[in-house]
Amino acid sequence: MKDRVEKVLGLLTDGAAWLGFFAAVRHVEPLYAGGFVALFLLSRVRIKGSPLVVPPLAISVLAAAAVVAAYGRMEISSVVRQGTEVLLVLTALKGFDRRTPRDYFFIQLLVVFTLAGAGILSLDWTFLPLLAAYLIQFGVAAVLLAFWSEDPGMALDRPVLRSIVLRSLWIPAAAIPVAALLFVLLPRTADPFFDLGPRRVSAVTGFTDEVVLGRVSRIQESGAVAFRVRMERLEEDALYWRGLVFDGFDGRRWTSRPDHGGFFREPIRLTGRPVAYTVFLEPSDSPVVFTLDKPRSLFLPGAWGGRNLTFSLRRPIARTLRYDAGSIVSDRLPDGRVSPERSLQVPAGLERIERLAREVAGDGGDEERRIGALLRFLSHGEYRYTIRNLPVSERPLEAFLFEHREGNCEYFASALTILLRMSGIPARMVGGYRGGYYQEAGGFYTVPQQNAHVWVEALRDRREWVRLDPTPASAETFSGTEGKGIFFRVRLVLDVFRYSWDVFVVDYDLRRQMRLFAGVANWFRKPPGMPGKGMMLFLAAMAVLAAAAVAAGLARRRGFLGGTPEARVLAAFSRRMEGLGYPRDGSRGLEEFAAAVPDPRVREEALRFVRRFQESFYRDRRLSRRDVRDLRTILEGIGKDR
Repeated sequence: MKDRVEKVLGLLTDGAAWLGFFAAVRHVEPLYAGGFVALFLLSRVRIKGSPLVVPPLAISVLAAAAVVAAYGRMEISSVVRQGTEVLLVLTALKGFDRRTPRDYFFIQLLVVFTLAGAGILSLDWTFLPLLAAYLIQFGVAAVLLAFWSEDPGMALDRPVLRSIVLRSLWIPAAAIPVAALLFVLLPRTADPFFDLGPRRVSAVTGFTDEVVLGRVSRIQESGAVAFRVRMERLEEDALYWRGLVFDGFDGRRWTSRPDHGGFFREPIRLTGRPVAYTVFLEPSDSPVVFTLDKPRSLFLPGAWGGRNLTFSLRRPIARTLRYDAGSIVSDRLPDGRVSPERSLQVPAGLERIERLAREVAGDGGDEERRIGALLRFLSHGEYRYTIRNLPVSERPLEAFLFEHREGNCEYFASALTILLRMSGIPARMVGGYRGGYYQEAGGFYTVPQQNAHVWVEALRDRREWVRLDPTPASAETFSGTEGKGIFFRVRLVLDVFRYSWDVFVVDYDLRRQMRLFAGVANWFRKPPGMPGKGMMLFLAAMAVLAAAAVAAGLARRRGFLGGTPEARVLAAFSRRMEGLGYPRDGSRGLEEFAAAVPDPRVREEALRFVRRFQESFYRDRRLSRRDVRDLRTILEGIGKDR
């Protein structure tokens, strides 16, 4: 049975177009994604067995309109995304006009640029299998294009076509290892050469630079990842990720003062267990940098830090950011020079809450007792945690404390902060994240957006800030997967691959490259020593690539890969005879060669093989699996009793 080369080439080209679509669909506007799908499906419509014909002039007009529309809304910050949108439309339009090898090649070229644009927009780990699939199909398509350009009506037997496809796979088989080697060897910088992608913003839920009470009645949780942290596993009570300190309150809105410069000029002395870690912070519309509470060091150029132990950059984080930090596991922050005025400020009109503070904590007495009474009142009283049916009111704190008695962590922390201030104890709110899901496979924490959290710091005895978390302990699960659902758990498993991609690809900069080369050099200078984990992975990868190349070469040389069944059987026959001391002379025919063998037993079996081969081969058909099996059986008997 024969297949036309054009048919197979068309299937490969369609697959390439969809690979480009899947790589870019997350980054383009829905209008362009839907336009691609609609145009592609329309180009495959058949009317009475024939494809839908669109005049070339109409295709040119539509393509020009897409380019002009993109140019009219072009912005330098999103030029790559808009260019990728145009490429998708052009790829779909070209599907109406596929008549020559040049048309098919042009579609492949459009897909190459689409993949390049998608890679610039987000070098995600899911991009790798799409790129690998494209390279594999392109190797086959390039060979078929060469055949088709010689004979547009060419049709090949399926075994021959299968053989061509298998041989074509040598192109990507050679290109992918070479590309991997170049990735390891070529020098690079920490900053991208092209920084033309749009800024990715954070999810709707999660950490924000301000806290506004009474604005919404329901919060939609987001499972999107906020950041990942490579570190040892800690107890859950230590997993508070510090972001911003909120100390100004107007009755509804909490604000944060700039906190720059003090940390690096006068580091604060902290006591407790030190922890070192590396953070991979996802892009967001906020410049805030997160650290484990309480940080004592941060290695991030351009970061500002202050006495509040919070850090930020000058601009929002546009791409995945990696930085090293060190913290002290402690719930206390010594600071004897704090001016408590702002941390005691209370807006007017909260007399009812002030009376409640006196009822719960009393008018005086021991400060520790007052703090404990107010904390227990909220966290162990009749108040319940929820993210639904939140108080929507002009006086949200009163609505929470006296009417609804339900709210999220923002309500609990806001209420405790104001109650403490009304009791004469300076207090402030801290915003960040709580907990995280430890991935044993990679040795890192995944912290999703839904773990955004706020807690309270109270200035005890005017000497140290003490962390207080009034949100009921059973209200939120910040580190366990119980009740999270199967899809959440699957996302956590897949996040291991995303983390590996960030570490070994996105984070592979000149510093890590030089460290790798230095490790290789040191290992060769001192071979008896045991290499580190990273060095062992590198050497193992190089060994696998070398072994694969050698094995493929040997297999090809011996006829195990490539070629038709006839060629493989004849190659096996030649090797068998050569092993018995009768190398075949290419100038003689098979039967003449077999008849000239001096050993009668070997000659008899060789002639039997040749006649069986010719009997099947000269029927103007390909060898069947049964023919090959019979010939292999005869071949194994040649010289066996010698």
